[in-house]
Amino acid sequence: MDGFVKLFIYLNDNLPEYHDSEGRQKYWGDGIGGHQTDGDLVIQTPKNLKLIFCIFRPFGFYRLFKIPIHLLNNKVVPLEVFLGKRTPEFKEKVLSAPSDETKIRMVDDFFGSLVRQLHTPYRSAVEFAQDLMLQNNGLVNIENLSNQLNISRRSLERHFSENVGMSPKYYARVLRFNYAFGLKRANPALDWFDIIYDCGYFDQTHFIKDFRHFTGEPPVAFYSKPHPIDSVYVGRGLKNLK
Repeated sequence: MDGFVKLFIYLNDNLPEYHDSEGRQKYWGDGIGGHQTDGDLVIQTPKNLKLIFCIFRPFGFYRLFKIPIHLLNNKVVPLEVFLGKRTPEFKEKVLSAPSDETKIRMVDDFFGSLVRQLHTPYRSAVEFAQDLMLQNNGLVNIENLSNQLNISRRSLERHFSENVGMSPKYYARVLRFNYAFGLKRANPALDWFDIIYDCGYFDQTHFIKDFRHFTGEPPVAFYSKPHPIDSVYVGRGLKNLK
């Protein structure tokens, strides 16, 4: 997880194979993926995988489609559920575009037009909390945050599940891990202890626990083999971390 909702459009027929922790295959194609919060997900990627994906802040996606984000967790929901009759034309335009840059621009323009159709209400406490967590890479105190927003912690947690897809505490944990993961990917020689300190972990044990929780393996085992899909699912680019 990286804390975002993603739209996937595959540009050829070579789809990844998804299996849950019990070995059951998930037949997922074009669609919207929420947060993987329930058990491990094993992804086998073909060598010539080609896809385009659009990343949404969870609250932004909720505003567009008014579907509770937690209902998207642990699955990829077909695009037709959200776009309805517009889906075939949208996909055809993207697939037939002459270049990757044009495909990206078409996706941006399409969802940008949906955003422009929205009324612009005041920013809710949940949206403010989400953005503050993103800006600080999860390094926030939830109790202080609820006090700052003048909302009870219980109320913040209830609305956060619907609008963001998980509890605020767990969302902060996801963002902090991704910050640590992104730092290591951008700076392979960076010492783990520096990363642990910079990312606000209490100690090495807590960091390893989080690493195993989110990747299924401790750091040494994880980095002993290639993981080509991690650039899609884990560790936001450093330009987006601040």
